[in-house]
Amino acid sequence: MKIKKLREKRLIKPRRPDFAQIGKWLIKAKESLRLAKNILSQNPSWAFTISYQAMLLAGRALMFSFGYLPSDGGQHLTTVEFAKEILGREFKRVTAEFERMREMRNEFFYGSRLEMSKYETKNALVAAEKFINEIARIVEKKNPQKKLL
Repeated sequence: MKIKKLREKRLIKPRRPDFAQIGKWLIKAKESLRLAKNILSQNPSWAFTISYQAMLLAGRALMFSFGYLPSDGGQHLTTVEFAKEILGREFKRVTAEFERMREMRNEFFYGSRLEMSKYETKNALVAAEKFINEIARIVEKKNPQKKLL
C-alpha cells in the first residue's frame, strides 16, 4: 500500500521526527533481537515473538524517521505496510516474512497456535536481523549528524 493511500485512509498521521527518540527505538530493537537469540534454545516460541517485536520496534522507528505515526487500531499491519513501501522490492522477502511473523504471532497470542518451531524461529531471527540493519542504515542516512547504532 502506498504511503499516500495510508495517509488517505488515515492509517498514519504526520509527526515531526525526533532522531534521539528514533535511535532509542532502534537500540531497543537490537537489544530485543539479542535477547531472542539468547533464549532460542530454551523457548523458540518466545524467541520468535521477541524477534517479531524487534522488527515492529524497528518498523515504527522507520515510520517515525519519515515523519509519520500509525493512527489506527491496526498499528502492526500499518507498520508492516509502511515498511514494505519504504524498503521496496529488494527487501520483499524480508517484509513478507515480517507479515507472516505478524500473522503467526497473532495466532500465538489470540488463536490456537501454542508454539513455534526452532526452524521457524531461526528464519525469523535471520529476517529480523536483516530488517533491523537495513532500517538502521536508512535512518542514519536521514540523520547524518550522528551514528545511531
